[in-house]
Amino acid sequence: MRKGILSFGVGLVIALGAFWLWQPSAPQNVTSGELPKKEFAKEPIELPAELVMTSSSIKLEEESKEKVQTYTTVHTPEPKQPTKGDFLQIADHFMDEIVQPADDEYKVMTFTTKQQLVEYLSQYSSPEIARYYVDGLYEEKNGELYIIPTELPPWIIMGEPADLTEVSEENYTLTQINKSDLYGNYKINLTFKEQDGKWKINDVEYTYN
Repeated sequence: MRKGILSFGVGLVIALGAFWLWQPSAPQNVTSGELPKKEFAKEPIELPAELVMTSSSIKLEEESKEKVQTYTTVHTPEPKQPTKGDFLQIADHFMDEIVQPADDEYKVMTFTTKQQLVEYLSQYSSPEIARYYVDGLYEEKNGELYIIPTELPPWIIMGEPADLTEVSEENYTLTQINKSDLYGNYKINLTFKEQDGKWKINDVEYTYN
């Protein structure tokens, strides 16, 4: 009987010892509400390559943003195609301006030399055409410019039919057939050429019947 009790006691001591040895050295105090601190791995964690951005890649990205340029397409309108009305207007202005205001003695009030008038009329015609008509209608005397009393040359008559022919991109011809008491039946051809960005009378041709 004593031997059985002794054996039981020895077994109990061994069991209790094994139980306490199995418990962790630092007990967890759950009732205090404090949980043990989680220990994370101290070894470096490898991120996916697409998530890794080094300082050099950030710098390159910023530089690429700075170099982005915005291009705006500018539409350049095509040059305006001249019309018959444009050329009729030039011809009419030329003849109106070639007759300058003068006093009772035919002295021109705005110019004193032929050259001055030629330069002024060159906005409507070539200098050669302007010179041709100025020489026929004006004279210089005593440092002044005078109109020669005479009839005006045959010219385009506004309101009458006229034909426009495109000779080339830089040359057009305006044609009109007219009749007057002084000149009879005549046909006039005015050739226009673009000069310095403006259309000007470059040649005048008459045909009389």
